[in-house]
Amino acid sequence: MLRYVLAIIGVMCLARESFADMVIKCGGSEGRAYFLEGGAVPAGTGGWADDRISKGQIIFLLKGQKPQLLIGDTVGMGDVESDGAKLIVLHATADTILVLTVYSTVVETYEFRIRPDGKGEAVWTSVKATGLVDKGSVMRAECELTG
Repeated sequence: MLRYVLAIIGVMCLARESFADMVIKCGGSEGRAYFLEGGAVPAGTGGWADDRISKGQIIFLLKGQKPQLLIGDTVGMGDVESDGAKLIVLHATADTILVLTVYSTVVETYEFRIRPDGKGEAVWTSVKATGLVDKGSVMRAECELTG
């Protein structure tokens, strides 16, 4: 009997892990940013501007219970945790995932929303206090569930 119960629990655990595995891939982003004067932003030139990362990529991976966020731009692709960020999944439902990344001088939020057809979008925010170009931005990218 114990063997039977352990077998059922094992199958349930395997099913849960395979259900949780996912890959959300997003393309380039566009939105608006507010640039604060100082650093590389001369006096009188700060303010609101259109912002775009046309060759960018955002990839959210979930393998079992381990989330991973990869960010790509013209320089290359990088894992946010390898780049020094703390990655926290704040909320997850069948169609929405809300993620927070915290670096020493940058805070970002990502909301991934996926429709039943596997298509969707990400809305993300970023506040940077690096001293070189300090800004806050709101961006949007089209996404697709691929795994």
